[in-house]
Amino acid sequence: MGHRLLVIASDAVDRIRYRSEFSAAGYDVMMAEKPGDAVVESNPPDAVLAKLTADPLRQLRDIRAAFGDRPVAIGIGQPDAGLRLQAIAAGFSDIVTQMPVLRARLRNAMRQSETVSEAERRRSAAQILGLAETRSAFQTPRQITLVGDVAVEIEAEVATRKNWRIKRCTVSHCLADDRRADVYILGPGVETDVILPELRARDHSRRSAILSLHDIADEQGAVRALDARASDVAPAWALPAEIALRVERALTRKDSDDALRRQADASMKLAMTDPLTGLYNRRYAHAYLGQTLSDPDARDDGYCAMMIDIDRFKQVNDTYGHATGDQLIRMISEVLRNNLRAMDMVARLGGDEFLVVMPKTTPEEAGMAAERLRDRVAGESIAVKDGQLGATLSIGVAIKPAAIGPAVTADDLLAAADAALYVAKAAGRNCVHLVDTAA
Repeated sequence: MGHRLLVIASDAVDRIRYRSEFSAAGYDVMMAEKPGDAVVESNPPDAVLAKLTADPLRQLRDIRAAFGDRPVAIGIGQPDAGLRLQAIAAGFSDIVTQMPVLRARLRNAMRQSETVSEAERRRSAAQILGLAETRSAFQTPRQITLVGDVAVEIEAEVATRKNWRIKRCTVSHCLADDRRADVYILGPGVETDVILPELRARDHSRRSAILSLHDIADEQGAVRALDARASDVAPAWALPAEIALRVERALTRKDSDDALRRQADASMKLAMTDPLTGLYNRRYAHAYLGQTLSDPDARDDGYCAMMIDIDRFKQVNDTYGHATGDQLIRMISEVLRNNLRAMDMVARLGGDEFLVVMPKTTPEEAGMAAERLRDRVAGESIAVKDGQLGATLSIGVAIKPAAIGPAVTADDLLAAADAALYVAKAAGRNCVHLVDTAA
């Protein structure tokens, strides 16, 4: 079932028209003459369409009292600029007259509400896990860029907002990297069919909020802008205070979207990394190696995998405790990280085992790198109660020469490296043993 839509209209003809229109568009449509008449059980609507009254604040309060804060509220009507401002200030998402704009506005609102709902779910989960972001007391100035023919009255109103910096920009210049902004306000007449996709495709503006203004006779321009992923649209004749309110809302949504992305990045990092060392974990390492070996663009390259083991690590834990053992693991992790190339991947597989994957590497380079890691770790130590504690490494290195192409799988290379590690430990530890998978 599609999104749930409640239409509040006293006129029966309007109710029939809206039900037919939006049912055909895939909405689950409910009808009511007033908010209290709607029977929604435990599943409130995603959006409420209501004929705008002369008291939009009270009207929205009634809607919120009946359905809570979740539904997007859209007013239907053709009010003057003053009543529009009251409705927007009360909390209506928009005031719409024509059906094509109403459909586009609903599509846009549903996209945004899904993002907000997901942000709330992530935020709640992060709070439970103790990972919620703390709000910074310092907020950097917000950049608002006016593109094209934006009225000077709007510029003056926006300029009164605290911590907002205003710039004007031509249509051709707004796509330049140095014109990045938190919010772009596109003036009427700007070809949103061209500019909006370009802004959404560029790194500096992809995540920006975009408010598109349209002339009174250009309702189709509003439809095109909404469907081209404008954050919001408004008529150019709206009061400047309404435009400023819309910018405030756009900034709030942008901040929520940005926080959601940061949480997603943090979740991905947690899923891929070892919490003790910050290195990649076993799951990521195996997936990375498999992807690396199967990459058609890189199958002619040589690779090596190093299995690394800390010699006699159990004795460290038994003698000094696990806290000291963890400190030693972190020290060794830093040595490995700091003595490999940026393209190399280092992971902690668990316990005292590490894996290093080195792409574009010859057997000679792999042997030298392994000896360098062994030597650097042997030269480091940590402080313990009776002096300094050092460690040595046994390293098994498996080589996939370029000559054998993609025949070696991730499991093959790891098994070969593990076997080489066993030989290194059997040879007395603190040494490196190489094996060629083509041999």
